[in-house]
Amino acid sequence: MIVSKTRNKSNLCWLRVCVLVFAMIILPLSVTYAQNYKANDIERHFEDWIGSVSKRLKTAVEAHKLSEEDAWGKWHHFKENELAPKLKAAVKAGKIHAKTAREIWRELEKAEDNEKLKSAVAKSEISEEEARAKWSEFNKEDKNRRGAS
Repeated sequence: MIVSKTRNKSNLCWLRVCVLVFAMIILPLSVTYAQNYKANDIERHFEDWIGSVSKRLKTAVEAHKLSEEDAWGKWHHFKENELAPKLKAAVKAGKIHAKTAREIWRELEKAEDNEKLKSAVAKSEISEEEARAKWSEFNKEDKNRRGAS
């Protein structure tokens, strides 16, 4: 087989253009994906931290090592003095978006409302129907707040 010493410039140019276009499309997507992965990882860290604190407090109440009122006091202290500053710092450092921090906070408040309703039902302070009605009301208020912001 005899190989020609002249290059076929049109094929080589076409290949370079294809590689360049491919790189221009794929590389920005991979950088975006890496940034989202990092943000999701940080969000998961916050959720795990919140879950572990709430689990420890629930376990202490169930074991009668802590009263429910004391547990709520410790919970609010954790929320205001530990969680809120760390969420604000993460937003300020650009580790998570402000919208994500607000969503974490909103979900936390919804979980608090849910726990309070469960507790009230368990103590027979309100009926299950009343709790469901209040839960529906909370969700409507939450949807209205999200629509306004």
